[in-house]
Amino acid sequence: MHNVVVDLGTVYDSRPCSIEIISNNQKIFEGEVIKDLKIEFDYPDHDSFELEIIKSGKTMDVAKSKHRQEIYIRSLLLNGCNLHPEKFGQFQLKDNPYVQDSLLQTEKLTLNGIWKINLPLYRILGVSTLSKNTFRDTLEDCDIACFGCSFTYGTSMKQQQTWPYLLGANLNKKVHNYGIAGSNNQEILANAEDYSKKFKCNSIILLLSHFCRLQINDAETEELINWHPKMELTSINNSIKNEIKKMILYSEDSILLAGQVPGLIEKISLIEKNIGYGTVYISSYIKEQYLLLSQIEYLKDRLLPLFNLDQDKPFASDGHHPGPLHYQQWADNITKILNK
Repeated sequence: MHNVVVDLGTVYDSRPCSIEIISNNQKIFEGEVIKDLKIEFDYPDHDSFELEIIKSGKTMDVAKSKHRQEIYIRSLLLNGCNLHPEKFGQFQLKDNPYVQDSLLQTEKLTLNGIWKINLPLYRILGVSTLSKNTFRDTLEDCDIACFGCSFTYGTSMKQQQTWPYLLGANLNKKVHNYGIAGSNNQEILANAEDYSKKFKCNSIILLLSHFCRLQINDAETEELINWHPKMELTSINNSIKNEIKKMILYSEDSILLAGQVPGLIEKISLIEKNIGYGTVYISSYIKEQYLLLSQIEYLKDRLLPLFNLDQDKPFASDGHHPGPLHYQQWADNITKILNK
């Protein structure tokens, strides 16, 4: 289940408006809004999130008096993530004196009408590719298993320059690198879970990738595609086109993460159980996404420092990936945490 919090503000000069709040075909609230209102409810695990607010009460008398009668959506949160009602909400003006029906993109409801928001929900559930990839290290028991994308694999770096290797040297422990260049968070979590079922370790570190990357299962070819926004696909079917279209239209980090929070928590809990209730640590190299992760209460004791891409330090030869000093800095930073 997902947690939803709707925070509404109201302003009126003489008469408050009445509203109905409907979500997943269920009436959540009905009545006059005489003061600011905050409503919290559960939302089932669907492919999309839908919310509807029906506003009424702007009568001819109120309109003639030029009195204000407003509802504004101060915030709309799904699992603590901002769904940006100001960008993605649409208000259908309806049954208003002197005003024709029309459609507005807004979070402010000043007239009568129906406000709606409909957003895709992305899941963190993915397919393991553990048996299909060649990793820096052999798949076997270790002290700490590390999963991630190219920032973990160490694109353009020698193995001895990657942060898992440096962390192992700092801790004098067996730390293995199971990063995959071009990976995504669905694949990272699925591989970590698969590993936790087959091998023993004390801890697992997940250095998450961009939220906008997707593991897409092509139903026609049965091929797993690690898609990212800069990837060129010469031949794609309609289902993949729809996934990409949704990603482009709703690319806010908080929206991409919102639907994944329950699955992320469930996956981490399961992995920790598999490794004998050891700890799954998590981090990111994208500041905005790291801040979103830091707001999830469940992750606070598991969150490692941000992988900081210090612009003053030299990057890898491709100019995009971290250089040796970036890896050394992060390995040193997380060593302090793991040594506590």
